[in-house]
Amino acid sequence: MNEFGDIGKAQFIDLNKEESPYNLPYTKQIKECEDTERKLNYLLSESKKNLVDINPPENIDGFLR
Repeated sequence: MNEFGDIGKAQFIDLNKEESPYNLPYTKQIKECEDTERKLNYLLSESKKNLVDINPPENIDGFLR
């Protein structure tokens, strides 16, 4: 979506500009995503520190397997 906005093919309007960001319905999911990202970054740094190789999957099918 950002790419559409960057090339001027889409405009985004904040329909919740009067709402506090903490009162929006998806705030909990965003916090959970941020927490998961923090945990993954910690695991990655610990893996590097302990010389554990992390090999990402080549594609989504490999990830799901």
